[in-house]
Amino acid sequence: MSLLLFDRTRSALVLSSVVGFSMLSSIYVSPLLGGFVDHFQKRHVLMVCSLAQAVLVVLLGISVASAVPGYVVLFAVVVLAGAIDSVLAITLQAVIADLAEDGTLVQANAFVSLVQGAPVVLGPAIGAALYSVTSFTFIVVLDLLSFLMAALAAIQVPLAPAVKGGERWFRLPFSGARTGLRVLLGNADMRSSQLLYSLSNFGNGLPAGLLPVYVLLVSNSSTTALGAFGVASALGAVASALLLGAVRVPGRRFVLVVAGLGLAALLGRLPLVLVSSVAAVVVVGFLRSFCLGASNSPLLAIWQRATPKEVRGQVFGARRLLAQAPYPLAVWLGGLLAESAAPSSQASQLHAVVALILVGVVIELVSVVVLLLTGCLARLEQTGGEQVPAGSR
Repeated sequence: MSLLLFDRTRSALVLSSVVGFSMLSSIYVSPLLGGFVDHFQKRHVLMVCSLAQAVLVVLLGISVASAVPGYVVLFAVVVLAGAIDSVLAITLQAVIADLAEDGTLVQANAFVSLVQGAPVVLGPAIGAALYSVTSFTFIVVLDLLSFLMAALAAIQVPLAPAVKGGERWFRLPFSGARTGLRVLLGNADMRSSQLLYSLSNFGNGLPAGLLPVYVLLVSNSSTTALGAFGVASALGAVASALLLGAVRVPGRRFVLVVAGLGLAALLGRLPLVLVSSVAAVVVVGFLRSFCLGASNSPLLAIWQRATPKEVRGQVFGARRLLAQAPYPLAVWLGGLLAESAAPSSQASQLHAVVALILVGVVIELVSVVVLLLTGCLARLEQTGGEQVPAGSR
């Protein structure tokens, strides 16, 4: 879609706006969506979302491929697609918590990450290759078939015991959003763990939008280096998912989380402050994604076991908002600070980016140290989730 849209518009603004609109719906309405996940059978949610994606991909294809693309329709479809992706992510987290044994929960989460991450590595290359030899319509048809197959696969998800009153397909979402936020913020360990993780994500996002600029500056504007950095980052996430999926790592889960977050800052960002080379950029991109990926699966497992089953969707939706909402704001702030601090010379631009990378590393390390000192995540891991946390009623 990106290639065809750029062919038609030659506008980077249109492409960035599409990404921004998708992020808007995927992150900022997730507490509302979590209530729907808990209200319906997970099988039905997965099937309906997959079928809705099939419809949206057809509408998206028609909008993009038309002689005069209707941007209002395009953005509306992208917003809906982002919301559906959010529902799917929340639902899968809840389903895995129901199906997997406690001892294999990290491995199950890693496998899901692998299934979701592999297309990120392979998808753009396959899509670009198909676009060069076939038509855009053919790619849309393949996309459509994949979503229909996903809807059929969802039939394998077991139904939960029937609840009194059954399913009602009309529901005001605000009660679910309030419940999720109330449960999360009402429990001291949940609240502290999540806010510290959100702080870490803010430090992650502060230099994130400037990393392509950094790569281009240290490589004399080499697009090959930029591509290598992107591929290495994607491969790091896939490699960590493969390792955690294949090997059951012993010990406490919170240790893996803290180690992953700390090493992601020390190995995945700090070397960029010390060494300016293309090789360092590629290695750092791989290591950071690997470390963050290695922390995500055990962190999710902690939350899956600590959250009561009946409110998992609502809490996961609230957690998604609190975890990811600071990221785009930090990316925007980092770009603003770099632009205002650096004159036009490349040396000044590089110094500004390096300074923001260092600030981001400090923020991430502070959040990790406080996470260790307070012990909130360690205590959260010991929570069984049989009772609704304080503040949920």
